[in-house]
Amino acid sequence: MTDNYTIIDSLPDDYQLQDAPMNFWLIISLEVVVGDENGPSLLLTYPSYNLNGHKPGLINEGYWAPPFLAYNLIKKYSYPNRIGSIKELYSNFEKKLNVDDAIGELTYLMGLPDPAIKHAGSFTEVKRSPRTPEHVKCYKIIRYSCTNLGEKGKRNLADPEFRKGHVFLPLENLDNVLLEKYSDSHKRPENWFLSKPLISNVDAILSSPQNIESLKSKQIKLSDKDFVREERGILFKMDLAGYGTACKYAIENMHTFEEKGENIATSFRKSISVIFYEFLMQLGIMQVHLEGDGFIAALPNQHCYHEDIFDTISFIIKKYTELLRNIEHFNKFIKDDSKKVGSRLAIHFGDYTFGRVAKTMSLATDFDGASIIEVARLEGALSSIIKGSNQNTKSSGSKKTKKQNNNINLFHGCLHNLIISEDFHSKFGNGDLAKMDTLKFINQFKVKIKESTLNAYIYNLMIDIA
Repeated sequence: MTDNYTIIDSLPDDYQLQDAPMNFWLIISLEVVVGDENGPSLLLTYPSYNLNGHKPGLINEGYWAPPFLAYNLIKKYSYPNRIGSIKELYSNFEKKLNVDDAIGELTYLMGLPDPAIKHAGSFTEVKRSPRTPEHVKCYKIIRYSCTNLGEKGKRNLADPEFRKGHVFLPLENLDNVLLEKYSDSHKRPENWFLSKPLISNVDAILSSPQNIESLKSKQIKLSDKDFVREERGILFKMDLAGYGTACKYAIENMHTFEEKGENIATSFRKSISVIFYEFLMQLGIMQVHLEGDGFIAALPNQHCYHEDIFDTISFIIKKYTELLRNIEHFNKFIKDDSKKVGSRLAIHFGDYTFGRVAKTMSLATDFDGASIIEVARLEGALSSIIKGSNQNTKSSGSKKTKKQNNNINLFHGCLHNLIISEDFHSKFGNGDLAKMDTLKFINQFKVKIKESTLNAYIYNLMIDIA
């Protein structure tokens, strides 16, 4: 017991709290422990951001908490501070509440069909409010544990695409992942995990080794497939060429009476992210990693808009051309052609996985698979080929081979280029691609990727911004 945190259950009924709580809450908390090769982990959610907004000097973080339902016990005319009165208040409220229905509602909202649920005890805490620490409130925590679950609901625990916001606290490694910090707002020490504090009832439970062992004994085993999506589809790797050079040029040269070059460069950097996401949204892509001046993304087969693959690639090229027109709009203000922004896009087709590749240890979604490596290498190969061609173009006075001469001027004057793998190209053929007005076929190349070699086809993208 401290002045700012007290578990009151063992206090005598006639004991009076120094400050009467302003609110009384009943919390139905569901503790779910999942197990994988990393060991048992407690599932936590992030139900609310801090309500202090952007006030300077405050730690602007919410709290990790197990899934829960909360009920406010409204006391209209008085705020009890005697322990017996507080216990009576909760007892009367619980008689009116069907707790089985409440825990059923919670598991339904979590997408857990037919779970095995067991009561795990309760305790009542008086503390400063997590979101409004200027107020002292009382919380009774009724603990439940999910001890078993059918296969159909396990992906809703694993949350492979991070859509539900689950994180997993490793119970066998607490000393290495928790950091104690003193909270000036709540006037007490708190344990932090992944840069955010644990809610106090979790802290209280984890303070007991017996509780930790009990949690670990109830773990629900998840398989590797619960944590990822195994897909087959179109893969993209896109990168802007000369992005940093263009931003530096803007800072040094693009000034107006009203705006500095730094502001123009910042605006360009922000607009690039918007342009990328607009393109990806138009394609219906949610499997993506933005990388500052580029991205890697995937469009699974079942998400393609058109049954005919040529219609699909036509739609992709059309939307990508619109993206490049936005880039070219910025290029219009760069007077030095050598400082303008170009682009490289690699398109591949193959199998891959997407999701929590490291399972409970994952902090974000990741791609995995040989096809992901291949599309990245294709984009890298395109960069090397373009640089080699430009070097040949700039050099003079040396005797060039026939192959070098063939590469000269392939990319001269064209800032935007596309490389397509044989696996993707074979699905519709060069003849169909030639029908696209925005594509100009350059050459076929062999790209070495580790021990293998990929056939690839390179195109210029002709962008008209008139």
